[in-house]
Amino acid sequence: LDKISRVQQHLTRKHFPDFYCEYCLDTFPDGPSHESHVEARTCQRPSHSTYPTLITHKQQRELSRRSNSHLPAPDQWFSIWKIIFPDTPLPKSPYMDPILPDGLLEFREYAINSGPSLIASQI
Repeated sequence: LDKISRVQQHLTRKHFPDFYCEYCLDTFPDGPSHESHVEARTCQRPSHSTYPTLITHKQQRELSRRSNSHLPAPDQWFSIWKIIFPDTPLPKSPYMDPILPDGLLEFREYAINSGPSLIASQI
């Protein structure tokens, strides 16, 4: 996915479920199971670190807006990042390093973002 519009389309198609609880973010296969869950009012908000890989209605609305084509491409990518990961620092670059395998890239970002707090908690 190398075009911003394609990423926005992918996020809406693959990460925006038809039925999910806006409080606990659980997903449901159909309307009745979703309604039953909501009416039960027994769910709990997940911790930030356990958020699933879905986008909310609010995020979907923000993503559906056309990106500002007057911005440089990296800034357009970062605007998507800020919508999806509002509490996570921006990566140094919006582009993947083609030399590193995906798993290593993910680990590198995790280490940069979570490493200091993990180390501090062990000291």
